[in-house]
Amino acid sequence: ATVIQAAREYSAGRPLAPETRARLREILANEMSVRNIEYATLVGTDLKIIVNANKDRTGSKFDPEGLVGNVIANPRQITSNEIVNWEELQTESPPLPTGFTNKDALIRYVVTPVKDPATGTVVGALVSGDIVNNKLSIVEGTLQAFGNGYSAIYQRDANGQFQQATALNLGDSKDLKQAKTGVDLSSPELLQEVETAGGKTITRRVDIAGQTYTVAAKTLNNFKGQPVAVLVRGTSEAALNQQLQQGLLLQLLIALIAITADVALAVVLGRSIVNPIEGLSRTIKKFSQGDRQVRAAVFANDEIGAMARAFNDLADDVATSEAVLRDQNRRQEVFTQRAQLLTEVTLRIRQSYNTEEILNISVEGVRSLLKADRVLMYKFEPDFKSGRITAESVGEGWIKAFGQRIHDPLMSGSIERFKSGKISSIENLAEAKLSRCHCEILEQLEVQANVVVPLIVSDSLIGLLCVHQCSGPRVWEPEEIDMLQQLSTQIGYALTQSILLQQQQSTALQEQKTNYIVSRMRQFLNRQQIFDSVVQDMRESLAVDRAAILFIRLAMAGHICSRISRSQLSSRFRCDHC
Repeated sequence: ATVIQAAREYSAGRPLAPETRARLREILANEMSVRNIEYATLVGTDLKIIVNANKDRTGSKFDPEGLVGNVIANPRQITSNEIVNWEELQTESPPLPTGFTNKDALIRYVVTPVKDPATGTVVGALVSGDIVNNKLSIVEGTLQAFGNGYSAIYQRDANGQFQQATALNLGDSKDLKQAKTGVDLSSPELLQEVETAGGKTITRRVDIAGQTYTVAAKTLNNFKGQPVAVLVRGTSEAALNQQLQQGLLLQLLIALIAITADVALAVVLGRSIVNPIEGLSRTIKKFSQGDRQVRAAVFANDEIGAMARAFNDLADDVATSEAVLRDQNRRQEVFTQRAQLLTEVTLRIRQSYNTEEILNISVEGVRSLLKADRVLMYKFEPDFKSGRITAESVGEGWIKAFGQRIHDPLMSGSIERFKSGKISSIENLAEAKLSRCHCEILEQLEVQANVVVPLIVSDSLIGLLCVHQCSGPRVWEPEEIDMLQQLSTQIGYALTQSILLQQQQSTALQEQKTNYIVSRMRQFLNRQQIFDSVVQDMRESLAVDRAAILFIRLAMAGHICSRISRSQLSSRFRCDHC
């Protein structure tokens, strides 16, 4: 309410009161602290700063890359990654990350139009900025999601080269405290390749700090669609390659010993065993040239037959190891895509303060993340005996459940289990041991497999995030459960911020109404006029049918000295003191 009031006053050409300016500056500073950002600025429709949280720049023009002007001309929220030069940073004087100085910065701007609720016209824009450089919290989230590997963001400079903005290398460790900062790619040409890929994700095997990684990289574009940074995620292949190499060396050594022994016997026994050995040699050559289906023929149980069987075992192990590696690469690509989607969804819900928008973004994001048939938000009634579906994202062809009220009482044990944050999942409803009542509810929604995640806001259980698979049973992977746990936590944080903002707005509105009633009282000198003014303003402020003032006499009885209602009743009544 303070932000809208300030923008409206400025748009009307009226100067802001000092207390309004101070309160608005405090709100912007709190916003920076809560969201861990460096910019929070209210800009007028003339593109000049009304109030900002950093160094006072009131009256200065502020339109980074034309984002503010674009939002005012075409009202909607814009999110964009932009490069800001060092001179602009010195002018703004934001709190800079540790160790960051005398450099251009990569900033993620979010510009939101501020509208007059009475007319719907745009009266300003709220600009928030998040400096990416040296901010480890951005890349820590990716490492926490996957448990190991490398995560970095590289910033494009004025010469077209890419410089590291922030990076963490965890390697094969599971302890995030062991992660090393500032580790660069050994193949910078990958960044140039990504820049020309037209927004596609590029996957390569590269060396990082002496280890081989499977790396996925994608550009981050500014509002004009130009690449300004590259997002990099890598997974180490060291553990798998070490096991594969040891197994291959051991089995090759065994095969070499067997071949050597057979060659020695061939000299003694003559040509009777030369042909099988030559056949085995040809088989080995084909295998080494890439034919993974070829196997040696076993003619007997002698030494040559044993050698052929050893080779076949070796070939089976190599083929299996390569299949495992291919599967790992495939899973890595899937995990990289999910991590990127998870980051985008988290950013979107943390940037919104509207409860309905937060829930809609969440269900859409989860369904896209897990490729599920339906995702919905079920909000409990205070007694936990029923609830209502307040948000839903459902695939084409499946039943829509939005707005339905469901009677499904929770037992005390289930309530405590959900309050503790425990997630429940069903892979096949036909085999699940559930109550008949609960099964009927799921069957009506065509559910065959589901995951239920508790949604906790300010330590209170308010509802459930439900993921439904309707097309058939589904095995839920541990990584999918972990992602849902992380996302539910972020949703809880976002809803908590939304509730706090609504409370602040309500308090500000009540203070405004109280000040108005007091100012009106001071306009009259006659006691009856004061009473009439108070009850009139109280009824309108509280939106009630009747407001009255009871005057207490010493005789322990009272009468209405002023009253007003919608019917404007003129009669008075007495009330005895009890």
